Amino acid sequence: MSEDLVDKNQMSYYLTITTNRWLSVRLETIGNIIIFFSSIFAVLGRDTMDPGLVGLSISYAMQITQSLNMLVRQTSDIETNIVAVERIKEYAAYKQEAPWENPSHPVAPDWPQAGHVVFRDYKLRYREGLDLVLRGINVTVEGGEKVHHY
Repeated sequence: MSEDLVDKNQMSYYLTITTNRWLSVRLETIGNIIIFFSSIFAVLGRDTMDPGLVGLSISYAMQITQSLNMLVRQTSDIETNIVAVERIKEYAAYKQEAPWENPSHPVAPDWPQAGHVVFRDYKLRYREGLDLVLRGINVTVEGGEKVHHY
């Protein structure tokens, strides 16, 4: 059971790593294209440009690649964290379920005495506003009786 949860967590983490790598490849490609064109323009304008300016432009092109990569990663991390906050806010707005213990009907300390369960005209829906999924179920399970489902 616990191993299944770890496997599911690792599967989603694997997708995160894979998309991160794919994003990195695309950003590096864009950065390399910027560096390539700045180098091409430096070679084409070698007669009219100062060598210090050529080195500065190529250096800036390399810094743009790193800055672009970091900017996109931080933006996607912020977006992921904002989505998590939005989900928590959404879950907090849900109607709270009934408490485990009902103060108006306290449970006796020696409960259960008989060991049987009775459902009379039991109806169930997943939440308010939805259609009933169980309608008028009548079941009696005696103490010690095995119940099989099919």
